[in-house]
Amino acid sequence: MKPRKIKLLFLANHLITMLYIANITGPGRLSESTSLVPYLISTLILLDISYIVTCNLKNNKMLNLFCGLLALNCWYIVFTLDPSRAGAVALTALGPVILCASARFTLVFFFQDTGYQYKRFTGILMFFTCIGSIIGLFISPRVFAFMFGIQFLITVFCFFLILIKHHKRMGFVWKNERKSILTSFFLIFGSFALYCILTAKVPGHLENFGVYLIVLLFFFNIHAISLKKSKSTPLSSVFHKKQAWIMFLFFALAVILISYLLKFSFRGYFLIINLFIWLVFLCNIMLEQNFRIQKFSFLHPGSYNKVLEQIRREEQLKADFSNYLHDEVLQDVLSLKNLMSKSGDPKVQKLILSTLDELNGNIRKQMQDYHPALVKSLTLKENYQNLIEETGRSFPYRTIITTFTCPDDLFLVEPYHLIIYRFIKELATNVYKHSKGNYMWVTLSQDKGTIHLCVSDNGTSCADTILLSPTSDHKGISSIQEQTLSLCGEMKIQDNTPRGISVHITMPMKGEHSYESFVSR
Repeated sequence: MKPRKIKLLFLANHLITMLYIANITGPGRLSESTSLVPYLISTLILLDISYIVTCNLKNNKMLNLFCGLLALNCWYIVFTLDPSRAGAVALTALGPVILCASARFTLVFFFQDTGYQYKRFTGILMFFTCIGSIIGLFISPRVFAFMFGIQFLITVFCFFLILIKHHKRMGFVWKNERKSILTSFFLIFGSFALYCILTAKVPGHLENFGVYLIVLLFFFNIHAISLKKSKSTPLSSVFHKKQAWIMFLFFALAVILISYLLKFSFRGYFLIINLFIWLVFLCNIMLEQNFRIQKFSFLHPGSYNKVLEQIRREEQLKADFSNYLHDEVLQDVLSLKNLMSKSGDPKVQKLILSTLDELNGNIRKQMQDYHPALVKSLTLKENYQNLIEETGRSFPYRTIITTFTCPDDLFLVEPYHLIIYRFIKELATNVYKHSKGNYMWVTLSQDKGTIHLCVSDNGTSCADTILLSPTSDHKGISSIQEQTLSLCGEMKIQDNTPRGISVHITMPMKGEHSYESFVSR
């Protein structure tokens, strides 16, 4: 779906949610003590959705999924305010869906949308137990309770099974993100304790709070991890921070004054606030469309403009690449196609087909070099194994026995998995091209945040032939060394035992901004 349609979809959801809340919480329908917290949480979620969607300039899939999950949670909380039969059914039906979606999204997020062990098995289990719970809802309350209990137990089992199986990765996430996680926990439970103290004498003040705490913990933690740095919106490029604060203060005063003169209840306050958020959301969407079309000179420097300029450069790069494919590749393909239809000579046809196959292979190779496509349903080890085998098939005249040693549960956070992919490809290609041996050993591991990669062979060359030769003779090796140093790593080229060359690469894997990079790609 196009980015603009996604933004308009969330904008429409915001408006429908406001209208629904206004309809079900009319005067006299609900007490203020029971509806205050749902109002507040739903408003916070709608605000967060509008903020994330506006900042998501690159239309990142994970951010869109996160906003969709937030929207489901928002509707769940809104349905707790609806006393009607339809509202109760919708509330009950959303429970299994949110449980399944939250567990699967959390795993996809923490594993950065890559393959991991038991991914398919646990995904199928959670999906079918969710379907079973929804079917049970239409049979009887007792059947639903039984099926939902089974779903809950299986989902928790699958979730913790994966966490235990990949405990090293979870340890890495905790090591790098514990500050964000602990801050969210203290903020939420501190606010909860304060709320309990202030409303101790109010009847029903803790109603549905188990659900509220889970929802808040979920979206606060994911938000804190993925959006560490403050993101900018289109409006932040028009107004300075001081001007934005002045506008906010005047808006707050206007809300208080209007509510006082018209004698609004707290529901009126929340509706006005939500309407303001919706209007700002709409304004940001329209401004973004204008900014993408042309560049305005009055915009002041800011992170939003930097991202926007980066997107423009990327779009220009895509346009240039598209022109290259059209002018340099497609025209040759069409010419060959026309030539083939006119020629009845089998030899000419065979030559044309051979040329087309070669052209197809070259294009695919360039695409893979331009941006390696890792298969998400496979683990990193399996992807790297396929890469080594594919590299060997590129040299059919060479017979080299390859040994690849790597843990099954290897994990590399973004963008290190692509960096190592390119390193392995370049080093393995060098062995096939230049080594005169018949064995190659590739060893890859990650321990305590440090990546170790070693590629060695049993050829006749020695390390000095590379170390003492000009850089221009080994551009691939030089490029790897330069990139390794830029990542605070180290590359050593040594003689292998008993003969051949061994390349050792060691680099730290820093995860502080890994998830921010993941959601910004």
